[in-house]
Amino acid sequence: MGTALATETPAENERLMGKDRPTILMIGIRGFPNIPGGAETHVQEISTRLAARGWKVIAFSRLPFADPAVRQFEGVEIRPIATTTRVGLEAFWHTLKAVLESRKVKPAIVHIHNIGPGLLTPLARLLGHRVVVTGHSLNYKHSKWSRFGKLALRLGEKLSAKYSDALIAVSPTVASEISHNQSIVVPVIPNGISQFPNCELDPAIQTLIGQKPYLVCVGRINRDKGIPELLEAWRDHLTDLHEQYQLIIVGAPADNEPDAEQIVADGQQTPAVTFTGPLPRNQVGALLKGATMFVHPSHFEGHPIAIIEAISQRLPCVVSDIPELRILDFPTMRYFAVRNVAALAQALRETLLDLPGPEALSRAADTALATYDWDDITSRTEAIYCEVLERASGNRTR
Repeated sequence: MGTALATETPAENERLMGKDRPTILMIGIRGFPNIPGGAETHVQEISTRLAARGWKVIAFSRLPFADPAVRQFEGVEIRPIATTTRVGLEAFWHTLKAVLESRKVKPAIVHIHNIGPGLLTPLARLLGHRVVVTGHSLNYKHSKWSRFGKLALRLGEKLSAKYSDALIAVSPTVASEISHNQSIVVPVIPNGISQFPNCELDPAIQTLIGQKPYLVCVGRINRDKGIPELLEAWRDHLTDLHEQYQLIIVGAPADNEPDAEQIVADGQQTPAVTFTGPLPRNQVGALLKGATMFVHPSHFEGHPIAIIEAISQRLPCVVSDIPELRILDFPTMRYFAVRNVAALAQALRETLLDLPGPEALSRAADTALATYDWDDITSRTEAIYCEVLERASGNRTR
């Protein structure tokens, strides 16, 4: 029981597998490119690198969320499959259809992402596949799920642990929880930092946000991301800052969460707040480059790409003190008690009054870029594949 780090190098992977690379099938995401989400980014980054290393990689995307015209992306084959948009059934139905479709592909490994899709791990094994599952978040802690939905997600975690050939987590916190619940060792392979294209802010977006210095929050808009507390802190506790600063919130309301649209509507009535909606990645990078501070008041996380990317852009960060964020612990981060509006307002005010210097921000950025490197993350994932296939060839168990 416990967690472990996967650390094999590309050279060791070559030794384990030789130079011929089999097929990897990616299941459990909405797709890529240009689809927001931590799991989607993770799969895109490792899939394109695996393809460049000679693996054949096929990813199943979800209609209607993905572009049906996208069938290839940087060496990765993308196969769209239609699914329902009903809450609680979208991921399950798509994963079921993808696993059944996998019979035509005959992959060496089916890599399922997220514990909800992990419900189908036994079926994938029954069809003769080797299965790797990555837990990106403890989804059953999220408020949007009903009691039945949370039970189904916990069952997905249990079935993933029992029937997969390897179970990975993206953070020590997720790994520790799964290890405790399922009494297995879970290796940690985190998310990485993707470089932003170097470009200027689009004139239309610049017009939208104006010329005042700004704080920025990037992510899906819902209650679990702490957006209502952020708006309340800004509206009720920081009115004296509205002349000097504005708050920019980037992202779309979360799908199938009725109050997400209401959060945006309420926020649009708050002084010195601008919602940009979802933006292309190059524009997110341009916004970060010009920001004074990054804010992330989330209640739950897996391993937050948005924060480590903000740190890589030399931004001070104000974040909630949940375990998933505490483990980052960069000196340019300031924590506040999660869900505590007054504490959030105080953290924002104190950070603005005492911003870290450029040297401290540069050191944090360099550390983040070295620690969360997608090439290294791909090698560690590749090593898990090689170990699973090596065990399979020797008919050994985990």
